[in-house]
Amino acid sequence: MPADSITTEAPPRTDASANGAGAAERTSKKRMLIIVNPYATTVSDRLKNLVVYALQGRYDVDAVTTEAQHHAIEIGRHAREGGYDIVVAFGGDGTLNEVANGLAGTDVPVSVLPGGSTNVVCRTLGIPNDVVDATEHLLGLADDFRPRRVDLGLANGRHFVFACGAGLDATAAKRVDSHPMMKARGGRWFYTWAAISGFYRHYLRSPIRMRIEVDGNSAEGVTAIAQNSDPFTYFGNQPVRVCEGAKLDNGTLSVAMLRRAAQRDVPTIAARVLLNGLRTPGHRQIDHYEGVTEGRIESVSRDAGGSIRRFPVQVDGDYIGDHGELELGIEPSALTIVAIAARGEDGHVVFEDEVSLTFLDHRPLFPGHSLLIPRGHHETIWDLPDDLLAPLFGNARLLSSAIRNAMNAQGAFIALNNVVSQSVPHCHVHVVPRNRKDGLRGFFWPRTKYDSEAHMRETADAVRAAVGRLSD
Repeated sequence: MPADSITTEAPPRTDASANGAGAAERTSKKRMLIIVNPYATTVSDRLKNLVVYALQGRYDVDAVTTEAQHHAIEIGRHAREGGYDIVVAFGGDGTLNEVANGLAGTDVPVSVLPGGSTNVVCRTLGIPNDVVDATEHLLGLADDFRPRRVDLGLANGRHFVFACGAGLDATAAKRVDSHPMMKARGGRWFYTWAAISGFYRHYLRSPIRMRIEVDGNSAEGVTAIAQNSDPFTYFGNQPVRVCEGAKLDNGTLSVAMLRRAAQRDVPTIAARVLLNGLRTPGHRQIDHYEGVTEGRIESVSRDAGGSIRRFPVQVDGDYIGDHGELELGIEPSALTIVAIAARGEDGHVVFEDEVSLTFLDHRPLFPGHSLLIPRGHHETIWDLPDDLLAPLFGNARLLSSAIRNAMNAQGAFIALNNVVSQSVPHCHVHVVPRNRKDGLRGFFWPRTKYDSEAHMRETADAVRAAVGRLSD
């Protein structure tokens, strides 16, 4: 498609005076721009129309469809001046990456509707991986709109949200991106095939070797991965973990370098990235660095003519070309996001330690209903590391006593959904005060609301005080 046929501007702001009272009602809603990637794995025109129709109940919605690679970056840049309260990336991680590059450094909040095959950032933020549930999530945020800032990584000036890779993973991304139909149909199995075939074709015999320099240290290897969040990716519902210490808001990256490409290392590395009980950085063929603010990767391989051999690079799962060198960096608090994980802010946190965070549910069964979440991302109880189980549920016991005391309740209800009825793909424990004949039907119905923000603050204060008394 010719470049001059692509519309890059966001829709103009609606004239609030055009339709009298009807326009006044619309302008009372938050303005939302949805940037839709029609080529994403699960996106269709019908699904887009259904999502827009549903969101129009709570937002004043404009929707723009991307028409080429990098188009979402241009739309995001134009949206800076569009007067939008929120910009939503409807697609995969690559779509979000482009939107983030368009809006980096602004106060315009970004959220996500999952339309890709993996949706790493969506799941990391605690946004449901099902588009219907994610739409409901966005509808709920209209009443609890709490933007927060997260960091963005930098790779040769290109921002990335969760990860950048040079070497084997980028080779797989390059292969997958060149076959969009197979990507849509094969999903994670096509990614697996691309990684395995790339390993045997390009890495067993004569891989491109690269050197990484980080904080005065250096190492050589065949693949480097920089993470801005954890996990690195997912295989189905299973988190794939490479680096440690990576968080969206700690102002640093974590980086790993695979020293060699050897078939005998594959089983032990695969076990470490997929199993919770084993640490990937502990593998003898992996160099690992935490707290990285800048680094450099360069090729040390040359072809027969003496020219530098370039290595492939991917950001957030999308191939961005071959490079002879790669400058890594971090831009703290560069992106504003809106997601359910932000609900623990603004004074409604009732308990936190190095293991977990607990905050009031904004739509409680009864006042005092709280959500206890582990600080690290784990989707279900089956994904929790063994060493986290005892302290996490010790905190659940503490909180159930505190909430019972603070709310003058007769008892407490503790529940944890896994997969089925799990509204958010992040392990969370409900701690609910209970009284006999309190009207609870089933497990989680009917939901209520706090009378006011002041009522919610008073409840949080009461629970925090009760926790303090029990902890003394």
